[in-house]
Amino acid sequence: MKRTLLEIRRTTPVTTRAIAERVHLPVADVFVVETGGFTSRENAQKVIMAFNQLSGMQVLLEDIKIQSLAHRDVGSRMP
Repeated sequence: MKRTLLEIRRTTPVTTRAIAERVHLPVADVFVVETGGFTSRENAQKVIMAFNQLSGMQVLLEDIKIQSLAHRDVGSRMP
């Protein structure tokens, strides 16, 4: 069974805030990725890449439990 990024991150000294600062995203957006919530694939990739850089680990998007949206389609939003 896949673990969340939060479960993996808690085995390291890396903080949510450090990841957020690295990728220039709000802490809340990073936390959504960490807990496996719905997010854009782009944000998920950014967060995972930053986590890998900060932790020295090699986690892939496919390794974690996450509800990722394929991509952001701003043009199709309802008014």
